[in-house]
Amino acid sequence: MTAMFPDRPAGLMLARELVPEAGTRRMHAASEYSDTESVWSFDSLSGCLVELYGNSSLTALMPVLRDAQKQGEDVCWIQTDSTIFFPPDAHAHGVDTGMLYVVHAVAGNEAENPYATAAGKASDTLLRLRAFRCVVIDLGPRTLRMAVLSRLLRCARLYNVVVICRTEGNGLLGSLISVRVETSFEGPPDDGHGAGGLAYRLRAVKDRRTSVLWERIQRCGSAVCLR
Repeated sequence: MTAMFPDRPAGLMLARELVPEAGTRRMHAASEYSDTESVWSFDSLSGCLVELYGNSSLTALMPVLRDAQKQGEDVCWIQTDSTIFFPPDAHAHGVDTGMLYVVHAVAGNEAENPYATAAGKASDTLLRLRAFRCVVIDLGPRTLRMAVLSRLLRCARLYNVVVICRTEGNGLLGSLISVRVETSFEGPPDDGHGAGGLAYRLRAVKDRRTSVLWERIQRCGSAVCLR
């Protein structure tokens, strides 16, 4: 595979050595939109710091990861003590786990929130090395300090990277977030043909890219919807 950043191959190699293999806005109804990719894709989210939460947030992540991989980009997934990445789930949703690197954040000596601090340091290092253009930080109930979020946002904008923080609550990461999306399980979308299948809803709570907030209903693309 060719390097993602030909001008910084050394940074890419170093990063791979570090990781193991593996405003008033109006709300539009979901039916008004048919193109999910226009707002929820690797290209459209590039340069953004995203907060994603809800009971189908894992499922909602998968199309973005697949999209990044289709463009030849490796993906980095950073987990903490309260979150565990399960590769078969990603594989079932079409993600190439051979192009997905998992980093487990190990707590340091910090007295407060040590695992989140470690995750923040790992993501900041990988972004500054320009090793990945799609980074997921699976925080669970934890949060990141404002200074860390500020650095992540700066890197996302400077290097045109997608940084997605998966959390357990609306607004957990504060005002620096570019795009904040809530997910939830839904019944199968009505396409006029009576087709069944599992589905989930994406609802933008905040989106600095557009003057309107949006919603989408999307099929899971697999027999199982992940939480």
